[in-house]
Amino acid sequence: FYYSMISSIMVKTGFLKGIPAQLLLPGVNITGIDLLFFLIAVAIAATIHELMHAYTAVSRGIRVKSIGFTIIFILPVAFTEVDEKDFDKTTSRNRVVVLSAGPVSNFLLALVANILLVLFIAPYGLAILEVQSNSLAWNYGLKPGDIIVKINDTEASVETLFKYMSIEDDIDLKLLIISNGAMREIIVHKPFNTTRLGVRITGRPVDFLIKSIGQYSSILLLLAINWIYVVNLGLALVNAAPLFISDGGRVFYELFKNKNIGHIVNTISLLILILAVAPIQ
Repeated sequence: FYYSMISSIMVKTGFLKGIPAQLLLPGVNITGIDLLFFLIAVAIAATIHELMHAYTAVSRGIRVKSIGFTIIFILPVAFTEVDEKDFDKTTSRNRVVVLSAGPVSNFLLALVANILLVLFIAPYGLAILEVQSNSLAWNYGLKPGDIIVKINDTEASVETLFKYMSIEDDIDLKLLIISNGAMREIIVHKPFNTTRLGVRITGRPVDFLIKSIGQYSSILLLLAINWIYVVNLGLALVNAAPLFISDGGRVFYELFKNKNIGHIVNTISLLILILAVAPIQ
């Protein structure tokens, strides 16, 4: 948590290069097909999180009074209510295990999703998720589901695309495209004042995945797995942090049994989180 949040602050203040942390806001910076996969990922993450709390509680003799699932403002929410008397009577070790079960399960799910992404994304190639209207890509007939394999006979990557689009001159880009399973080549003329192709891209699915479920379905599957990774990792990090509202905050108290230290650490952690996600430059 601290490494991720402090790194984000350093990126925002110019001490490091990279992409800073940001709040994920449905309908604001998460729209379209991403919103659907985000909500599915949240539902999976929340359900696994609470089921693991419930399972570890029952396995340690702590009764579960209720467990459920609801939707609040389109966001899926799961909850588990344990018997407080049983929870208070059990050992501190058992309480820590029960509290840690949720974040640990989310971290493991993020790890599995990350492994799948490594296995399912090809070493090179860019899959197109969206094409902006009236953009360069739009004008040359590129569409969602197409895969850019090569750019000017160079293996396509984000870096390669950025390099060519950054050239301040009129140039021709020879794109090798896979469209609906067929390979084709197009020549895109990039004017000197155009720096964007006008596409949203992701990694290219590996060939065996495309052959198994189809080209566009493979791209959507990678997008879904990516959201499962992002949501579960984010939930694990925030929930493991020593914050007032998190499982990590309660674990911290169980380990140190000192409310004053707990309040100090909670306050510092909250300030770091706010600075990491705040829209500051």
